[in-house]
Amino acid sequence: AAGKNPGLAVRDAVLRQDRYGFAFNLNNTALRDRFDDALRELLQRGRMKEILAGWLDGLPVPPSAESGARTGGVLRLGIFADSAPFVFPGPDGGFQGIEVDISKAVCALLGPSLQIIDVGGFDAMCDAVLDGPADFIAG
Repeated sequence: AAGKNPGLAVRDAVLRQDRYGFAFNLNNTALRDRFDDALRELLQRGRMKEILAGWLDGLPVPPSAESGARTGGVLRLGIFADSAPFVFPGPDGGFQGIEVDISKAVCALLGPSLQIIDVGGFDAMCDAVLDGPADFIAG
């Protein structure tokens, strides 16, 4: 991330290992299953490792990153745009980060385009996926 954003610095030591995932409305099992298939394919192709390595600037990539039906339409990612390197405003006015890159890669496998919606805050993310306007969130 520091290489992509001069306002960030990478620490020498990894302070903790966090789990990371995507969340969907409980009633949308079809999207969850398609997303899982796409993530598995990204892992098998090594694309997930490439994405993480690009954002983690030489820090160890989690071991889980080393290891689909296609449809059209749009998938809407709900974000809180203040959590670099996961997602933050880019210089072009759009958004960039790990969540954005993984979501774009999944959409490239599944077929739909990606629409990114800033839901305005971390507390609003769950409501955004439960009641709309987001199809999924990450974190």
